[in-house]
Parts: sequence; structure tokens; C-alpha cells
Amino acid sequence: MNLTGQHLGRYRIEKMLGKGGMAEVYLGWDVTLNRRVAIKVLPQAMRQNPILLKRFEREARAAANLGHPNIITIHDVGHTNGLPYIVMEYIKGLSLAEYLRQQGRLSPVETAKLV
Repeated sequence: MNLTGQHLGRYRIEKMLGKGGMAEVYLGWDVTLNRRVAIKVLPQAMRQNPILLKRFEREARAAANLGHPNIITIHDVGHTNGLPYIVMEYIKGLSLAEYLRQQGRLSPVETAKLV
């Protein structure tokens, strides 16, 4: 289910940035603080699984308690109409897949730098 155009609390969802096995990530706008954010939500099929829901919440708490220039900043965590979400800083850039398409095969040294 694409959430583009909807609101989660004070966040307006502008477009989907990507999705994987455990989450969907959207570009959003914080209407209170006037800034772009990334919003991570659990796919609908996973919202009813209490184990996955706890893992999602644990991820948000763990990331919020870390402070490092290479770790994304968590701004908010919430639930709206049964939809759990994590709001984090938005950093414009390439996905790993896009980067690899542009760069081609990486040397072991280049791979270690990325990791």
C-alpha cells in the first residue's frame, strides 16, 4: 500500500523512496518544523506480527540512543491509525545499488571503506 499524499501525525508523505523485506521508506515533510524527513513504516502484512512490531520498536530505540556522524538521527517514533513509523533525518544520496551501478565492481579496499 503506497502512503504517498497521506499524513502520519505532523508528517506529510511525499513519495516512496524504497522498500525492502522489513520496511518501506518514504520522503516526508515535517509540517511543524518545516524540514524534509525520511519515514520508515512496517509493511501492512507485518503490522499484525507482535514479534516484528517489537523488533521495529527496538530498532528505533537503539538508533535513537546512538550518536555518531555515520548513524542516522531519529527524530520521532509513533503510531497513527495502527501504523507504526520511525521518523529520521533525510540524507539525499544514492542507494547502494545505484552507487554500484555507477561505479561498477569495487575493489576490496573500496568495499571496506563503504562498510
